[in-house]
Amino acid sequence: MSLEYAMLGFLQITPLSGYDMKKMFHASVRHFWAADQSQIYRTLARLTNYELIWSETVIQDGRPNSKVYHITEKGKEEFSKWLTSSITPVEPRISWLIQVFFSGGLSDEEFIRMMEGVASKIRCLMKEFERDASKDELIPDNKESKRDLFFHKLTFDYGMTMNKSIINWIEETIERVKNKKYL
Repeated sequence: MSLEYAMLGFLQITPLSGYDMKKMFHASVRHFWAADQSQIYRTLARLTNYELIWSETVIQDGRPNSKVYHITEKGKEEFSKWLTSSITPVEPRISWLIQVFFSGGLSDEEFIRMMEGVASKIRCLMKEFERDASKDELIPDNKESKRDLFFHKLTFDYGMTMNKSIINWIEETIERVKNKKYL
């Protein structure tokens, strides 16, 4: 249910339309939590049904009307309760590691090519994350406090550290395969 809490957190910062919520995800937390437009709208409906948020229709000239969501007091209480609850790390699900696990049937060249492809994709993501992290403000249209910005950037630091570690592991793995050091 983390998507719901992320959305409640954003709505504590500022009221948002579903479209603006998607932009908020993309601009601030996509490096560790992605959400597509349909997930966002389904979740907004669910949060409304739970009375954690409410919406108003904003009339716009020359554009379709917009539904803007606000967090309720009940939503604020639920978010605060979640934020102060104990954190339980989840075991990761990394699909490409399943491919690695069964790669004994590949030639060394095929395996190396596959691993270089993974590394290339991770490097591209890291460049995007670096561009995002270089922005003075991670939440669009919001003047974050230095303390808020510190905690937002901690998630970027985590992502960069994890991705650098994966790149190092891939490079070491490729060298082991090239040198036929299978054990």
